[in-house]
Amino acid sequence: VFDLEGNYLKTLETGYKIIQKNDHFNFSIDTVLLSGLATINMKTKKVIELGSGNGALLMLLSLKTTAELFGIEILKSSHELAEKNICLNGLQSRIKLLNGDIRECGEYFKQQTFDLVVANPPFFKYTQEVLLKKDEKMRDARHEINATLDDYLKTAYFLLNKRGTFTMVHRADRLVEILQKMKNNRIEPKKLQVCHTVEGKEA
Repeated sequence: VFDLEGNYLKTLETGYKIIQKNDHFNFSIDTVLLSGLATINMKTKKVIELGSGNGALLMLLSLKTTAELFGIEILKSSHELAEKNICLNGLQSRIKLLNGDIRECGEYFKQQTFDLVVANPPFFKYTQEVLLKKDEKMRDARHEINATLDDYLKTAYFLLNKRGTFTMVHRADRLVEILQKMKNNRIEPKKLQVCHTVEGKEA
């Protein structure tokens, strides 16, 4: 199904509807896994997603918690798409979206004010060849151009309260680097879930 502007409109199993664009990074199994693995309990009052894309993860989290939900996304087109999706599902009072850079979160939020920070960061480091790709929106969503793994971890540490939790999905082949960078940014790894999307294939 397509909306009036020709964007792909999908109905999730939750009953929510989501508009996606073919030339944008669309939500995947990573989004669903992240929503399921995120640590949410009665004490979770404030949640933020770093790099909120089209808003799919925040919509899924809204089913699990009554906490305040925030999202920050640097790409204007993705941010505008998320706003459409939030309005399409009547979640304007539940989810607040910001078009901005995660590296500048100190300009928008006070330090140590979130109980949960979630992220599905770009998986790949960038090279000069990546920078030459024409598909700018997909390139920026998949490669560390606007923010690196270190940037995500530094921002998560800044935003989290003292007993807060950071939940992230990332590639298994960068696991050693991820654990080292977490420790360097004063985030203590506590739980690891290895996922195999295809039986018999690498995580």
